[in-house]
Amino acid sequence: MAKKPKGPRRANSVSTKALIAILSIFAVAVLAVSAIAVKGAPGKEGDGFPTIAGGHSPTPTVEDSSDPAEAPSQEPSQEPSESPTSEEPAAPAEIELIPPKRILATVSSDLIIRATVASCDSNTKFEISKDGGASWNASAAIESTGATKALRIIPTRAELIQLVSLNADCEPQLVRTENQGTSWLAPIGATGAWYLDPAQPTSLGGPDGRLDIACEAVNLAAIADRAAVLCSDATIITSTDRGVSWSEPVDAPNVTSIGLSDDSYIVSLGNADECVGVQAASFNGTKIGTPGACLERTVKSGDTAIAQTGDSVFAWSGKDFSTSIDGGKTWQ
Repeated sequence: MAKKPKGPRRANSVSTKALIAILSIFAVAVLAVSAIAVKGAPGKEGDGFPTIAGGHSPTPTVEDSSDPAEAPSQEPSQEPSESPTSEEPAAPAEIELIPPKRILATVSSDLIIRATVASCDSNTKFEISKDGGASWNASAAIESTGATKALRIIPTRAELIQLVSLNADCEPQLVRTENQGTSWLAPIGATGAWYLDPAQPTSLGGPDGRLDIACEAVNLAAIADRAAVLCSDATIITSTDRGVSWSEPVDAPNVTSIGLSDDSYIVSLGNADECVGVQAASFNGTKIGTPGACLERTVKSGDTAIAQTGDSVFAWSGKDFSTSIDGGKTWQ
C-alpha cells in the first residue's frame, strides 16, 4: 500500500514566539527588581528618607491615621496658645471725694495765692506768686498768727489778702496781710466770712453767720453773695442769696474740686472719660461745661485745687502747678 505523502513541515514560529515572550517577562522582572533596589537605598542626607534630585532630602511628615482625605497633621499635646494680644487699658480709677488738702485763689493772672490745708496740730504753708505761678514765695511770718488748718483764701486785692483758718484750739479765725505775706495783722474772729470746716460738713460759715445745708460738704467756692458747694454724693448746690436758699443738686460726676471764676465757677475733673489725669470745666450753677485738655498724671483724692481769672486757669495737683491761658482748652 502506498504511504501518504507527509504535509509540508511548519516553521518554528511557535517556538520563536514563546522564546520572545519568556525573554520579555524576564526583562520586566529584572527591571522591577532594579527599581525596588534603588528605591530602598538610604540617602546620604536623609538618614533613611529617600533623596531627590539635587541631593536634598524631603521634609518628613507624620502620617495621620484618620481619613486619608484629610490633610496630615501632627496632633499637639495640648491646646495651642493664642497669639499674644495687647491688653485693654484699665479703666481710670474713680476718685473718692474728701476735703481738700490744698486751696488756691487768684487776685489776677499774675498774683496767685495758695496754701496747704494742714491740721490743728501743724501750721499751714502759705505761698504767693507774683509771676503767674512761675515762682513762689513762702510767708514765714504767718506762723505768728497761729494759723493751723487753712480753710479759705479771700483774695480781696493785692494790698489785702485774707485767710480763714483754724487756730491751735481748732477754732476759726481770720488773718490778714497788707503786704503780700511779709507781715500779718493780729487774728480776728471769722464771723461774717464764708468757710467750710470739714469737721462740721453739714453747716457753713456764711456772711450772716452759721447756716445749715442739705448735704455733707466737701469743697466750697464762695465770694460776696454767691457760693457753690461740692457735696460728698458727687453733686453741687449753689446759692446766690448769701446762703438763705440753695439750688437743687446738680450731678457732678468725676468733679474733684471747685473754684471761683470771675462771674461763675470752675471745676476740676479727675479720671473722667479717657483722661487719666486732671481736666478743667466751667460751671454756671446749673451745668458743667465740656472738659478741656487732659493733664496726664496720677490723681489722688483731695489733692487738686483749681481757680480761674479771665481766660487763665490754674490747677495745683500734687507737686505740679499748671497754667492754661485759654480757659483750660490747652495747658502750658
